[in-house]
Order: sequence, then C-alpha cells, then structure tokens
Amino acid sequence: MTAPQKRSFVSFAKTRGLSQRKACRLVKLSRSVARYRVRPGKDDEAQLVERIQTIAKKNCRRGYRLAHHQLRREGLKVNHKRIHRLWRREGLSVRPRRSRSVSEGKSPWKRRWRRLPTRSGASISWRTELWMVGS
Repeated sequence: MTAPQKRSFVSFAKTRGLSQRKACRLVKLSRSVARYRVRPGKDDEAQLVERIQTIAKKNCRRGYRLAHHQLRREGLKVNHKRIHRLWRREGLSVRPRRSRSVSEGKSPWKRRWRRLPTRSGASISWRTELWMVGS
C-alpha cells in the first residue's frame, strides 16, 4: 500500500470510531505521515519563468544569483534554490566575457612580443617588454 492509500484508510477508520493511533499502528504508518496534507501546486511558476527569462535577456551577464536578488527587490518571495532549478531547466546561462584587447591609443603601456634570437625550431621562447609610449 502506498502512503496516500494508508492515509485514506486511517481517515476511514477514524469515522468508524477507531483512534488515529490504533489505525496507524494497523497499517504501519507513522502519525506524522497520516496528518500530512499535500500542498497545492504553485501556479505562479509560469509567470516566474517568464520574469527570469526577461531578466536573463535584459542582463546577459547576470547569473541566477543576481536574478534572484532582482526578484527579491521586486517584492517576490522566492527561494534561490528554486530560481537555480528553473534557471537550469530553461537552459539559461551566463554569456561568456569578451576578451579585452587594449589598443595603443587607450593605454600608456604598449606590449611588444619578440622571439629570442638564440633559439630555433620547436623550442622557441617568447619574452615581453613593457615600455611607456609617448612619455
């Protein structure tokens, strides 16, 4: 027998005058399980998923943690683990960072790569020299 079937038997036995304790002992069910009430499903999940997707599209460098903080600031009482579960289920991810290349005009330092003249072949070493440009 499953737990819901045992629960229904306990409620039936109570209507017939048997105590809950004895009815639970008959079907080998703990009284806490007999008293358990199933919570109704969350019907705000579709709206929450839609809101998470809009946050992810608007701020593509924000992850689920920052989306959770945004939702909390908007007044929604949501658990960070629930946000993470929905984030993964929807296949959202943080866009990788672009590599930053510094041009000569923006930085006073110029990086210059040179080959060492003494080595050749597969064992070529590289060195870098940093020197100020324009001062």
